[in-house]
Amino acid sequence: MASCYGYLFFLWLTSIVSMVFAGGKPFNHKLCIHTDQINVEENAGRLVPLTQIKKYVALGDSYAAGVGAGPEISSECWQFADSYPGLLNRSSLLPEAHEFQFLACSGVRMLGLDTYTNRAERKLHRSVAEYIEKVENASVATLSIGGNDVGFFNLLNACIYNFYGPFSGSCEDRLDFASAVIASSQFADGYNAMLDLLVEKGDSPSFRVLATGYSAFFDDALTKDCNEHTLSYWPG
Repeated sequence: MASCYGYLFFLWLTSIVSMVFAGGKPFNHKLCIHTDQINVEENAGRLVPLTQIKKYVALGDSYAAGVGAGPEISSECWQFADSYPGLLNRSSLLPEAHEFQFLACSGVRMLGLDTYTNRAERKLHRSVAEYIEKVENASVATLSIGGNDVGFFNLLNACIYNFYGPFSGSCEDRLDFASAVIASSQFADGYNAMLDLLVEKGDSPSFRVLATGYSAFFDDALTKDCNEHTLSYWPG
């Protein structure tokens, strides 16, 4: 399995994989963590030959569904054609004769994690386990998950957009909540259980799962200027 290893920042979250390690509880499965680019020669033994990739499956939340990227192809899950799975599927990195199963769905969360504050939120966010059950004969799978489990929308609302004005909540409180969830054993247990389900769906010993992180949209090390500003449309 491979993961883009980053720092915890989308303002707070960049790599789910790295933070599970930080929480002190390892994965059940062997990981290959790459910090920048994968060196093909050095990692040849772990690569899946193109001839063996018969089916690519994409799973995850809105980050994988690609909200707003190109034409919409599913209104139910908000999937878009130019999502990163869509681009990868059409690229030369995969053989021409392969199947593509697009199971990413906006709003999904991890298995067994109940971090929501009300029933409406729990009903809105399905478990990715529902979509893993639909995987069939996969050769390679990508997975982007965890943002909704740490309260992505609530944090985005409190720290950047303030959709509800003074009722949007405290940015610091949401950051503290997200950090606590990520550091919890429950978070690691949920990720492990999800990976267990997915690994069982592989069609051969060469089956690989690439667990992606989340891109860092803001460079906090470069400047803190944005910390004092908001994109809120509410006055004051």
